[in-house]
Amino acid sequence: MKLIQLCLIATFLGVATSNTIQPRTYNFTTFNFKQIITKNDLEQLQRHSRSEQVAVMNEYIDEFLEELNEFLILQGMDPVSLPDQVKRFQWTIFWGEVSLKEGWLQGVGTIQRNGDVTIKYEYPTMRVIFPLKFGHLHISYDYLAQFTYLGPKGLMSGSVKGTQFYFDLEVDMATLLVRLNKYDLEDLGSISLTFHGGIFEWFANMLIWVVKPILKPILQLVLYNFTHGTIGGLIETYNALVNQILGNIV
Repeated sequence: MKLIQLCLIATFLGVATSNTIQPRTYNFTTFNFKQIITKNDLEQLQRHSRSEQVAVMNEYIDEFLEELNEFLILQGMDPVSLPDQVKRFQWTIFWGEVSLKEGWLQGVGTIQRNGDVTIKYEYPTMRVIFPLKFGHLHISYDYLAQFTYLGPKGLMSGSVKGTQFYFDLEVDMATLLVRLNKYDLEDLGSISLTFHGGIFEWFANMLIWVVKPILKPILQLVLYNFTHGTIGGLIETYNALVNQILGNIV
């Protein structure tokens, strides 16, 4: 079996993607920011010890993420569609192909804090670094596989565990506007897959070795676009709200 897997990995013929994933900024104009940071808030925060500042920001982001996750689900942004894929492979004189369609990634509305928030003062700005993760991510695809005279089809399901990312935000302490300083999808995590539909175990294992390498970059791109687009949309909405009511809060 290991020889088959090694041969398959060495002889992949390529991936055909039927639809392209485009970066986007999501619309959060209807998102309800329950708290707008004021200059008074920043001054009070600076009076606290470093551990107290971290505790305050941890509590703030936990409450915010709870509201955000609920919003993502209610607005139909979770699950996220995955692009169709076709993968051809060859082993010795035999050839095969697996087609993935109607793909979904569920769980993007389970964002959680992944450790303490980091606060850095670099006057006239305050930098806040939020380490985040997804609670759980589930994958599903309809698949059709062909290998010599075998042609099973059914549902492929799976999970992604350990996905970590962070946002480095910069708050202008004079204007109260927020800017994204840096973003990184640090670790996609581990992918596990199961093929359903009465498929032979050895053939299912073969398909896993074929599909995993093509799924990883797709998931990375989908999650990058989703998380980056989400923070971009939130910052746009937040800054617009600050500009709108700035005269009443400073």
